[in-house]
Amino acid sequence: MYETYLKNTDFIRIPNDINIFKDKDIYQSGVVVNAFYNIFSEFKAIKVNGKENLYITSKKLKESNIDLNLIKDFVNKVSDWVGDKFFTIESLLDSEFEHELIQEFGFDNIFYEFILQQFSDRFKSIMSSPRIFKKNTNRQNINFSNFVEHIIFSQFWKYDSDEPINAYDIEEYVLETYKYKFNSAKLKEVINSIGFYYDDVSHSIYYSKEEYIDII
Repeated sequence: MYETYLKNTDFIRIPNDINIFKDKDIYQSGVVVNAFYNIFSEFKAIKVNGKENLYITSKKLKESNIDLNLIKDFVNKVSDWVGDKFFTIESLLDSEFEHELIQEFGFDNIFYEFILQQFSDRFKSIMSSPRIFKKNTNRQNINFSNFVEHIIFSQFWKYDSDEPINAYDIEEYVLETYKYKFNSAKLKEVINSIGFYYDDVSHSIYYSKEEYIDII
């Protein structure tokens, strides 16, 4: 029944523009959740602005020659391009990835994030601003610790874990590559949870406390 709100408009704010949502209790309904899951997964509405909860409708997408085949081709090309790496839409663009859906239409990043989120069987994601993705190659959940560990071993301890890493170097790399700003306290917490050793004085990361003791 909610699809009637999409038929004669190019853009819609969800839930603001749908009268039934003025009743706050409606959010408790599983029927509502399922209805919007279907609308989003079938790309009858795609988010284009997060702050305003603004979506472009299938009517406007069709007029712009954006169909399901083009969307699926975009997803397939992303999957082929990224390999087993974590990525954001921004890092994807920086890697010189190209696709008609980007080059011809140039939506904000949230549009492309929203599309990838609908393919949860193929991509998992963490965070939200920006959203960080990883291909779902082994059906395993990803989390912030996985992400940090991946950065450390792929960029800093790729060949040798004997050398300490300055935490600020990790923060700088992630900001430059993924446009994500680390919370320093959160990074320290994650480093310790992984099992590495974090030195509060130098803000350096060691593979273990024993290695830290050996070096100092």
